[in-house]
Amino acid sequence: MSAKTLARTALALLLLAGLPPAARAQVTVVNMIPQAQSNETNQDSEANLSVNPANPMQIVGSAFTPDPMNGPNAPIYFSLDGGLTWNLNSILPGNSEFSGTGDVTLRFGGTSNRLYAGILRGDSFLQLNILSTPDFTQPNTMAILVNRGNEDQPYVQATTTLGGGGSGLDRVYVGNNNIGVDGASASIDRSLDGGAAMPPSPANFNTFSIETRATALIPSQGNHQDGPPIRPIFHYDGTVYAIYYGWRSFSNLSGATTDVVVVR
Repeated sequence: MSAKTLARTALALLLLAGLPPAARAQVTVVNMIPQAQSNETNQDSEANLSVNPANPMQIVGSAFTPDPMNGPNAPIYFSLDGGLTWNLNSILPGNSEFSGTGDVTLRFGGTSNRLYAGILRGDSFLQLNILSTPDFTQPNTMAILVNRGNEDQPYVQATTTLGGGGSGLDRVYVGNNNIGVDGASASIDRSLDGGAAMPPSPANFNTFSIETRATALIPSQGNHQDGPPIRPIFHYDGTVYAIYYGWRSFSNLSGATTDVVVVR
């Protein structure tokens, strides 16, 4: 260790020692796998977490986790004590015995306590479901609000508008790559009142392409596409943004000219 590195390390330790105990104990590392499933050996990759803004002790998580009983639904993880202990609840439709779901993300509404999910079903290739439930602790399968094929990487964001008496409407935005089209594939599914959305599909959602320019021809597929990840986000002033990869050209399967595009 060099003298400079040693000095920096010593300074950091002195600063840490000078903090009050509460400030030194901000991070807790927790294994989300419930104790009852502690002997499982699944990959459990691409985890996603959402904390309920209306009750921060409630946390839900997702990963490529199959149902332990190999039932028809894939599980979510949930905690009611701020992440100290965890449970599984198999409420995502379309379980795969190998991965549970395909891509999956979860978000709470801002004050509604309602949980939303965007998934690729585990029992059908590239089949998008947008889901919701008023109570993620119950065994009922999440309601299917949107059901559409040829989609990739659904990424959900949700918030609640301010309303009289503390009530409001859930705004739900799900970024996804609509590979069923040839061209402007970067898309958003939007609901301005997600809490009122009820089956059958499509329930109170509209789909918008957010790409305005020509996209690249994919050599292996013969059609034009944007990159898979489309990520929406809310600003505190109410503006909604999204970011995506605008694929412009391919020189070969591994070389692409790409724009990183932000829209609002």
